[in-house]
Amino acid sequence: MNGNSPAVKYLRSALLTSSSLAVASIAFVSSLMHFHIHTIFIGLIWGSVVGFSGTAMEQFFFNKRGQRWSFSALLGARTMFYFLLVGGCIFWIVGMHEQWMTGCTFSESFQHSNIRDYFTGGDFTKDLLFGLLLMVYINFARQISRIMGGNVFRSYIFGKYHRPVTEKRIIMFLDLNDSTTIAEKLGAEKYHRFINETFFRVTPAIIANKGEIYQYVGDEMVITWREKPGIMHEHCVRCFFDIRKLLTDGAPKFEVGYGYIPSFKAGIHLGHVVVGEIGDVKREIAFLGDTINTAARIRSACSVLKRSLLVSAELIGALNDTRHLMIEKMGPMRLKGKEEKMELCAITVQEGRG
Repeated sequence: MNGNSPAVKYLRSALLTSSSLAVASIAFVSSLMHFHIHTIFIGLIWGSVVGFSGTAMEQFFFNKRGQRWSFSALLGARTMFYFLLVGGCIFWIVGMHEQWMTGCTFSESFQHSNIRDYFTGGDFTKDLLFGLLLMVYINFARQISRIMGGNVFRSYIFGKYHRPVTEKRIIMFLDLNDSTTIAEKLGAEKYHRFINETFFRVTPAIIANKGEIYQYVGDEMVITWREKPGIMHEHCVRCFFDIRKLLTDGAPKFEVGYGYIPSFKAGIHLGHVVVGEIGDVKREIAFLGDTINTAARIRSACSVLKRSLLVSAELIGALNDTRHLMIEKMGPMRLKGKEEKMELCAITVQEGRG
C-alpha cells in the first residue's frame, strides 16, 4: 500500500492520536477516582474511539469540505464537534468505570454518590469548560498553522529563522499556462474561483511529495524542499507529474464549471538560499538569493523551449535514481539576468511510470 495514500495517512494519524488520548484517559480516571486494571482498558477504548473518529473527521471532512469555509465557521464547527465528542466520552468513561468497579448497570452507576457529586457538584462543568477553552486554543493554532504552513508556523514558534540561516534548497516555480487568456474570458471573480480551486486540487500532491508552499504569486505557486527530502524518491520532480495527474483526473469538473482545464509549466533549481524573518507589522519568512531568481528564469524558459518542465543540471546531478525519467538535454542557455549560460534539461516520465 502506498505510504502517502489517504488510508495509510489516516491510519498512522489515528494510531498516534489514539495512543496519546489513551494515556490522557488513564490519567483522567486515575485522578478522578482511583487506578485499577479496568482503567487501562477504558483508556484504550476511549482513546481508540476519539482518536479514530476525530482523525476521520479531520481527514475526510474538515480537511476537504472545511477548506471552503470561513476561518470562524471552521473554528466553530471543529470546536463544537470535539466538545460534544469529548463531553460524551467523559460521561461514558465515568459511568463505565463505576460499572466495572461495582458490578452495577451503566444507568445505576450514576446513582452512586461519588459519580452523582461529580456531575452535580460543578466538577463536570469545570472539566467541560476547561476542555472547551483547550479545544478552541488547539483548533485556532491548527488553523493558523494551515494558513501559514505547518513548517513555517513551527519555525515562527521556535524562532528558527529569527536570525538568517543559509540552507541548500530545491525551488520550484509552478506557473499556470494561458492565464491571461483564461482571466479575460472568465472575468476577475470567476477567475479567482478557478485559481483557488486549482490550488486546492494540486495541494495534496505537494504535501505527499514532502514539499512546502512558500508563497502564491497571482497564478503562480512557489514550492520548496530541503535538499534531502526533495531528492529522496525524486519527490521534487515527481511532484510535478502528480500535480498533472490530479488536474487530469479533475478535468471534467473544470471543463463543466469553467470551460478550461488548468495546466502548469515549471522550473526547478537546486542551490543555497538565505532564509530569515523579514518585516515588522506583517512578518514573513523570506527566501533570498540567486537560487530563487534562477528557478524563476528557468520557469520562463519553458515558454521559449516549448517544454512543460525544465530543471537545472545541478538538480539532475543530485537526483539518486533517474531510470524512470526521460531526460532531454537542452544545451547551454543564457537566462535573463545571468552572465553565464546554464545547462537545462527537460524531463518527462517514461511510459507507464507517470
